[in-house]
Amino acid sequence: MLITFTAFAQTKTNHPAQLSASEIISKSEEAYKNLKFYLDSGKVISDHSDSKFPNKSVIYFKTAYSNTGNFNFEFYAPGKSNSLYVINRTGNDIKSWWGVTNKIKSHTKITEPLNAAAGVSHLSSRMIPLLLLKEPFTSTKNIYQSLDSVAVTTEALNGLACYKLSGVSNGGKATIWISEKDFLIRKITMINVISESQAQMLNQLALSKTKDKNPRAYQILKNYKATGRTLKKAYEFYPYTPKTIDKALFTFRPNRKVPL
Repeated sequence: MLITFTAFAQTKTNHPAQLSASEIISKSEEAYKNLKFYLDSGKVISDHSDSKFPNKSVIYFKTAYSNTGNFNFEFYAPGKSNSLYVINRTGNDIKSWWGVTNKIKSHTKITEPLNAAAGVSHLSSRMIPLLLLKEPFTSTKNIYQSLDSVAVTTEALNGLACYKLSGVSNGGKATIWISEKDFLIRKITMINVISESQAQMLNQLALSKTKDKNPRAYQILKNYKATGRTLKKAYEFYPYTPKTIDKALFTFRPNRKVPL
């Protein structure tokens, strides 16, 4: 599974928008709700670095959605042959497969595997599906519902005119670029700052969870001096509409390796 695209080029116009934040969000949510089909490819760049342990990674994903119920979401990390994760619904048959475990799992709800993959997918398994799917995600808000104190300007991405919403989400800074043409999301950035005391608290929590279950991880964490860090995530989405919808897009295809 290979996904190719061109990186976004931003033109910082920052003109005032003619629509309010609530109007833009409402139109965007309605746009996703009324889609008959949705296809995208994209990536997440995640930077969880601190001064001692730099940790920057990227994953690639693609989404296929039909309002008839069929759905497929896949992602992988380049350079990791067993990283491919597939989540599929064909009719009433819901299955998932992850190369790390090499097991096919059956589910009663599509939200179950999407929630389970949230951590390893850097939340990409929920970011757009939360807006597309009619099934509720338990105790999970979509990106708009968690956005507060929103300022609105405009900015072009690759020549595409976008509304730029900047605000606060889950205690950090969030910025969303939404196409003025179709009101679909093209990019999201999220920045959270963790203080040294918060990092130490999280480390202690991890220690308590690994002490009996994973002795090796416990020893690593025990010797680790937690420091403050800045967590950054950048999501890029490339929605597209083909002339015809290929049924293969919704076919469950497990047992694949990522080309190295």
